[in-house]
Amino acid sequence: MKQLISSLLFITLGATAQAQHYTPRDENSKVGFTIVNHLIVKSTVNGTFSGLKGNITFSPESPSTDAFDVTVNTGTIKTGIGKRDADLKKEAFFNADKYPTIHIVSTRVEKGKAAGTYVMHGNLTMKGTTKPVVIGFTATPASNGYTFKGSFNLNRLDYGVGEKGKIEEQVVINLDVHATKG
Repeated sequence: MKQLISSLLFITLGATAQAQHYTPRDENSKVGFTIVNHLIVKSTVNGTFSGLKGNITFSPESPSTDAFDVTVNTGTIKTGIGKRDADLKKEAFFNADKYPTIHIVSTRVEKGKAAGTYVMHGNLTMKGTTKPVVIGFTATPASNGYTFKGSFNLNRLDYGVGEKGKIEEQVVINLDVHATKG
């Protein structure tokens, strides 16, 4: 019985030991979005958020031990037009003063169908509303860490961002996050 307990403890500690802790680096990362705007003429708007912070635990061989807990600062939104950026920070959209971050926390990570791919299940909190999300991503070793790339769609109205109207409800979120050990 002692051997069984010792073996189980060794296996558990071995799996946990493989997972490394990483810190997302804002300066080498891009958290972007794409949305279609129909205000005057149909156009695609691309934007970014910065202020990336958080903790990542990642092991490419043991995704069941992986964990992501990451935020971006809503007040950093940039679309290339200052007036639009100012409007997006207001109460009708992101309400950046009251809700300064967008926060994602993983609930489960698993290997994807293709080699080198993963799927993160988690909860995204934006403007005080939390909804489940699923994000497919790749993890590429880079500079003392990994670069995580993925994208997913969300409905902005599910989070109370803006109103129904001349801006598409569906938003594509694109992630290119570099994280280093430590």
